Amino acid sequence: METRAGGRSGWLVLGLLTILSLPPAEAWGAGLAARFRPLIAREASPLVIEVEVDDPMGASASAVVEIKSKDRGEWASFTAEPTDVSGVYRCTAQLSPPPVAGELVLIRARVLGARGGILLELGQDEALEVEILSDARYLEAEKLLTRKVESEGKLDLIAYVGVEGRLGSGARARGVVSIGARLSAKQELVLGVAVGPAFERPSSLSAGGPIVLGVEAAYRAYTVVPLLSGFAPFVDVVLSSDFRLPGFDPGLGARLGVSIDLSLDARLDLALGGAAQIFNAAGGGETTLGFSGGLRTTLRFGSFGEGKAK
Repeated sequence: METRAGGRSGWLVLGLLTILSLPPAEAWGAGLAARFRPLIAREASPLVIEVEVDDPMGASASAVVEIKSKDRGEWASFTAEPTDVSGVYRCTAQLSPPPVAGELVLIRARVLGARGGILLELGQDEALEVEILSDARYLEAEKLLTRKVESEGKLDLIAYVGVEGRLGSGARARGVVSIGARLSAKQELVLGVAVGPAFERPSSLSAGGPIVLGVEAAYRAYTVVPLLSGFAPFVDVVLSSDFRLPGFDPGLGARLGVSIDLSLDARLDLALGGAAQIFNAAGGGETTLGFSGGLRTTLRFGSFGEGKAK
């Protein structure tokens, strides 16, 4: 009797653990979806193919991409590996011999599960057709796609929230809140504040209150269109002022950084930079020229994702 009761208890515990380990109900209902990201094919260049997967359960692990010329040859397979962007798998593919300008290439893909097996198939019934473009047509298509991004993904305001560590200033740790306006697909104008306590400040900044209020205006330029890349480097040119009440320290500097796509219209921005500042331009203390710099981490909330392929 004791053995039988113990067995029932064991099955009960096992069943309870199984239930607790299941994904939440909303994950089951959300299901899986996948799509090819925007792609332009250039003559004599490999195809960079990205498969974007909506996977709330985290069941996918990789993807297999197959390509072939529409009029010749057999299907060639390539493994698409995970990227820094969650749910995006990328591969670099090239046919042999390489297709020429004007030729059509067919693309299809299979999304593979973390425990094996095929979760989704793209293009098995009707493969994606991509035309190989000459250099001149490729540059023209890139400009058209950029203009499409600007029109579809147009955004009046962008929100930034984050933290910053800045050495050589009136406050070494600051909270950052900014509002930006997108000027084009690769340019932004950002206005913000950075507030922090004035602890362990340099001796030249001994005068002033316990709180530092930094105000800045920044022009940002990306090296690539963020919509078309999950990893977008940028440079900020920054005009700033630190108010230490009564201290006032204006400055001019720059930041180099990268914006990483987190999906859901959010990006993670990491930037390292510095500025030349005029310390004690107003208020107590001797006016001196100095330098400050540090690392800034912010979350960017906008709608660069509006133009993604569905």
